[in-house]
Amino acid sequence: MVDELVRGRIEILEEYLRRLAEIQKLGRDEFLSDWRSQDIALRNLQTAIEVCLDLGNHLISEFGWETPKSYAAIVKILASHGVLPEAFVETAEAMARFRNVLVHGYAVIKLELVYENLQKMDDIRQFARYIVDFLQGRQGV
Repeated sequence: MVDELVRGRIEILEEYLRRLAEIQKLGRDEFLSDWRSQDIALRNLQTAIEVCLDLGNHLISEFGWETPKSYAAIVKILASHGVLPEAFVETAEAMARFRNVLVHGYAVIKLELVYENLQKMDDIRQFARYIVDFLQGRQGV
């Protein structure tokens, strides 16, 4: 049941993560002094997290679960239906909050926080992996 939309979003996500991996290699000071790397990180972190949340919203819609009223609600709904484990909820909610900071707090974004989140790219991968694993597990149902 991993449909074309999900496959396509995962491919897009992999591209964003590939770009971020290049920037992730930079040391903290190098990152903080390089506006180009900062711009790449800002945009690609935002869109990578949005892909994850979009995948979650797609699942919610596909299965007719309750309608989320926020990005954090997407995380809670996915957890309530066994897509995300409870142990991952706080991490996923932090991703959603960070996305909101990137989108709405652009005038006051702390670049140190961006660098910290850049080091947590595995959380983004894990979010998408939980969704794919859930869908693949449903194929046998």
